[in-house]
Amino acid sequence: MQKHEPIHIIGNDEFTKIARKEGWRGSGTRYDPYIIENLIINGIGFTYCIWIENTDVYFVILNCRLSRASVSNVQPYGRGINIVNVKNGIITNNECIENNNTGIYLEDSSNNTITNNTCIKNNSVGIYMWGSSNNTITNNTCIKNKFDGIFLVNSSNNNTITNNTCIENNIDGISLEGSSNNTITNNVCIENDKCGIRLEDSSNNTITNNTCIKNNSVGIYMWGSSNNTITNNTCIKNKFDGIFLVHSTNNNTITNNTCIKNNKLGIRLLYSSNNNTIINNVCVANKRGSIILYEKSSNNFVRHCIKMK
Repeated sequence: MQKHEPIHIIGNDEFTKIARKEGWRGSGTRYDPYIIENLIINGIGFTYCIWIENTDVYFVILNCRLSRASVSNVQPYGRGINIVNVKNGIITNNECIENNNTGIYLEDSSNNTITNNTCIKNNSVGIYMWGSSNNTITNNTCIKNKFDGIFLVNSSNNNTITNNTCIENNIDGISLEGSSNNTITNNVCIENDKCGIRLEDSSNNTITNNTCIKNNSVGIYMWGSSNNTITNNTCIKNKFDGIFLVHSTNNNTITNNTCIKNNKLGIRLLYSSNNNTIINNVCVANKRGSIILYEKSSNNFVRHCIKMK
């Protein structure tokens, strides 16, 4: 690996010029992408380590160590990797660590893959997506970020979030706000300061086969979110509830989940959470009981659940 100054690329033509100057491999096509690799970039005094915008050439950011981009009062506000209006990027096997404001940030970007990266001890979010759709976030590790491990907001729709590990004192492991039609599957969210997985004003998402253990609040939390499917998740030893729906969280399907061992409640519905279907869940050995539906929540269908205190 070699030390390098921060990199800023605007547009396809500039990408080609910088690639030639730097001697990067590739030609920017699908089968021969530009490859930015093996760089150590210390962002002290900068607002970014790598910043790419307004491109649709094919590229890979590979095996780079990006740290200390913490200047947050001007754009792009302190980001290890900052991707804006970009298609066709692969961000893989990078370390975004040590006091970047955000580890990896995507804005208005689509058809990108973020895989096998490590985002540790950033001052805000590990992986942050704003208005970005049809991306894949897989096999990343987000640890001890001061805000969320993975955060999707502002109509970040149709993304796949799979096989990520979000642990140890992120605020929420995975969080969605105003984002729909995402698939969140096979993630591990352990010992986060609030929730393992949190949805707010987010609908038509699929949350399946995730593990939420020992989070300081709820395993899976939904606020004002409708038509989501929550299935085959495991919620164990969360300080509040295993699964908690609140404030007009309607028409969701909650099936085949396991909420056991010292959650406060297995599954709770509160404040106008209506018309939900709760089938074939196991809620055993929780502190205050199994499934609670109350305070203006109605027309919920509960069937074939194993319920034991």
